[in-house]
Amino acid sequence: MRRPGREPVPGVRRAAVGRAGRRGPGARTARGGHRGSVAVLGVRVGVARDHAAADHDGRVPGRVHGRREALGRPARGRDRGGAPGRGGPDGGALAGRGRRGLPVGLLSTYPLVDHHCHGVVTRDLDRAGLEALLSEGGAPADGESNFDTPLGLAIRRHCAPLLDLPVHAPVAEYLERRASLGAEEVARRFLGATGTARYLVDTGFNASGLTSPAELAVLGGGSASEIVRLESVAEAVAAAGVEPSEFGDVFRSSLARVVAEVGAVGVKSVAAYRTGFRLDPSPPSPAEVSAAAARWLWSRGAGDGGAAGAGGADGGGAGGAGGGGGGGGEAVGGGGGGWRLAEPVLQRMTLEAAIELGLPIQFHVGFGDSDIRMTEVDPTLLSDWIRRHRVPVMLLHCWPFQRQASFLAHVFPNVYVDVGLALHYVGPRRGVEVLAEVAEVTPFSRLLYSSDAYGAPELYALGAHGFRVALEALLTDRVESGEWSASDADRIGHLIAHGNAERVYRL
Repeated sequence: MRRPGREPVPGVRRAAVGRAGRRGPGARTARGGHRGSVAVLGVRVGVARDHAAADHDGRVPGRVHGRREALGRPARGRDRGGAPGRGGPDGGALAGRGRRGLPVGLLSTYPLVDHHCHGVVTRDLDRAGLEALLSEGGAPADGESNFDTPLGLAIRRHCAPLLDLPVHAPVAEYLERRASLGAEEVARRFLGATGTARYLVDTGFNASGLTSPAELAVLGGGSASEIVRLESVAEAVAAAGVEPSEFGDVFRSSLARVVAEVGAVGVKSVAAYRTGFRLDPSPPSPAEVSAAAARWLWSRGAGDGGAAGAGGADGGGAGGAGGGGGGGGEAVGGGGGGWRLAEPVLQRMTLEAAIELGLPIQFHVGFGDSDIRMTEVDPTLLSDWIRRHRVPVMLLHCWPFQRQASFLAHVFPNVYVDVGLALHYVGPRRGVEVLAEVAEVTPFSRLLYSSDAYGAPELYALGAHGFRVALEALLTDRVESGEWSASDADRIGHLIAHGNAERVYRL
């Protein structure tokens, strides 16, 4: 939707968090900084691997490598272990080795492809506005604070130094510094700290007041492509006014047009929020679609031309901008008086239309806002639907069903998984375990990175940080135990961080 000493994570070596060139108290940066790398929350990240930011029709100006904003200056000194930092744009993370050939700075050259994220707010936020974005539940209850959560404490620990504050800075001091820098500079610092080369942006939820994909990419120093939300297109069709008998055909043509116009590299379904996953896997007949459209459209007053709807024009689906939620609050249209597609037959129709395009289809799975019924979003409920199709199926977030998602990726060759969103909520220590669990039987060619950051740029920084900590712990454990070679660990790390996304989305 979406920190003085860090808690030690077994098997992970990393430098203290600090902004390169403007070190906060106690911050130390790695030696061996070079042109073309940035300090990514305590590690050096090389960002000049050309294949990580390959040209695409949806490309926008601003690549990660060569950044000078925010965190772009080379760092000096030694890492906490005293070993010279190694690495560079050509995969030099394995140049320095510890026992059993363990790479020094294992992830120091890994750019990221964030294959599911949202824009960040373009206005300055007061405390209430920021706190509403720091929980999938939205604003805190009276007398409580979203800073008194694992995520809130992580912001003070890991994000404060990126604003030139000491770790664990008081909330009031953090908010004051944030306000003095302004929304654009805050976003530039946090996005620049992630080492993200490519953003795949879902614009289907409350896009008003957020950066566009192009603006997000410029702030982050990368490139961007768009993910089109199926329900948003359907809601726009309904809001524009359409006869029930024509709904299916108009939706198909509208979806194809929108995908072509924005150069989308994938589509997304929020069936988890609307109907759950207990869907009939067979495609609905035209008669079924017409009847379902009649029920839905007439229930919303479509007989007067669809004026009751609030969706449509901006492609953001229906609904107001209230609430928030760190992961984007997928329940589009809830309480906003707008169109909200929750008709099972029409949900099936949107998926069939998406299959015809041949693009990867993202599914929200598991953790989300209060519209989710957890018993209905276990991804194994999609097994029969997946079995019928061969388009890439991208299971997003997955917690607490990460092992079920791992099973699906193991048995179906077209299923891919990530644990985005969950990592910055559970924190780095537990995040190590969550990533390890989803990696238990998932082929490493089908595991990806996403942040699902929405609104607050801190969520980008924490998502990337949690992922890097967890991935480094996973790879380090395998190398130190002698199970994997260092070169295999490096290759697998690149696959998960960016290579798999580049392949499946054809970036």
